[in-house]
Amino acid sequence: MVAPPQYPKAPEKEKWRGASIEERSRWSLGMFFFHPHADYIVRSVLERMEICAQSRRADAMLVIGGAGSGKTALHDFLFEIAKRRYPPREDPIQTIAPVVTLPVPEPATGHQLCVNTLGVLGEPTEVKRPKDKTLKHVKKALIDCEVQLILVDNFQNLPERRGKRGVQ
Repeated sequence: MVAPPQYPKAPEKEKWRGASIEERSRWSLGMFFFHPHADYIVRSVLERMEICAQSRRADAMLVIGGAGSGKTALHDFLFEIAKRRYPPREDPIQTIAPVVTLPVPEPATGHQLCVNTLGVLGEPTEVKRPKDKTLKHVKKALIDCEVQLILVDNFQNLPERRGKRGVQ
């Protein structure tokens, strides 16, 4: 079983008695509770990360679940574990970031995903580039930053298909 991250100590009982639902929710936000299925998922992801790192080949995993099922909490938990295993380091030219997290923008377009990726990698995003050059710049930045793992949150914001009038 993977060791869970440390969370702040709970407030004393007296403080809880007068706490509103919002205060209690805010305190527990980001907590990740282990369930046997979650332990299996975390171990599977960690094993895949090791295999990918050793083989230098890409892989993908998609976690699906209903609203409130803990997908974002799992994403955040995996991101913290991955950052500890593959920490960012400073290079004379740039930061090497083996693990990055990429939130999918809403509305999600290919160009906006590229711009968000550049922002996550610390590249300037306000530079106006043609769309094809932006994609090339993203590919180069991912290689230069030695990115090995990209965790994507809000995957549901990606469009299902392209229609005659664009992305739907």
